[in-house]
Amino acid sequence: MSTIGRPRRLLVWLTVAAGGAIVLCLPADGVADDQARKSRDDAIDFERQIAPLFGRLGCNTAACHGAFGGGKGGLQLSLFGYSAKMDYQAVNDRIDRSDPEASLLLRKPGGLEVHGGGVRFATDSAEYGDIKRWIEDGAPWNEGSGRVETLSVEPVQVVFSEAKSTQPLKVTAEFTDGATIAVTHLCQFTSRDEGVAGVDPSGQVVRLGDGDTSVIVSYGNAFAAVSVLAPFSRHSDPGPETARAEFNAIDARINEKLAILNIAASGQTTDEEFLRRVMLD
Repeated sequence: MSTIGRPRRLLVWLTVAAGGAIVLCLPADGVADDQARKSRDDAIDFERQIAPLFGRLGCNTAACHGAFGGGKGGLQLSLFGYSAKMDYQAVNDRIDRSDPEASLLLRKPGGLEVHGGGVRFATDSAEYGDIKRWIEDGAPWNEGSGRVETLSVEPVQVVFSEAKSTQPLKVTAEFTDGATIAVTHLCQFTSRDEGVAGVDPSGQVVRLGDGDTSVIVSYGNAFAAVSVLAPFSRHSDPGPETARAEFNAIDARINEKLAILNIAASGQTTDEEFLRRVMLD
């Protein structure tokens, strides 16, 4: 059996009991490429997996290290993570490549040294582990790697019912280079109305009342919104004219949401009422 292609080949001979031999031709350079690719896939990327943590953990707010004119404790991060370059330069002085666990970037938020912001993560947490791995790999920075093309959240709408009062969110980021990774654990989640629904740091949405709100998901400088509907228990009975009122696509969408929430649509206004509402109310 002849080998085809470049001369560098790894030949593995397997002798079989019946005699003869089977030759497996495996390209050595292909094996090396696979190993290098796996290494790249497993590597922690600063813009994709480290910088977003500064937002999730509350480090880059105006009240902390994101303050203009000098962040707390002398660490100046970009406000809400607007500049990866600024963030990398700032933390570069707080990492120890020769002894990663001695890095202030781990010790202070990990509660191993006094930190004005308190403990931000445990030493056995995923956050600690990712930062440590990144430093062990030499703390590299691939400029522009964190540019997000699309931030997708599943489900796109949460509709609660009597049988369902919680819903986990799953977030995926697609970058401009085509790479796609799960980033739920790197996101911030904020409820627009905690009287209707709350959300914990893991992205678990919990019903707290009745009504309509949304959860804002942020990953670095990328944002997405998830509609959250918690239907009222009683459905008010609309009049026959109100129930049929639908003149355009906007009315159709509104009526669809009102039906889910068990809210009757308001009746059609007079011209005088309409003018008052759009001009004064």
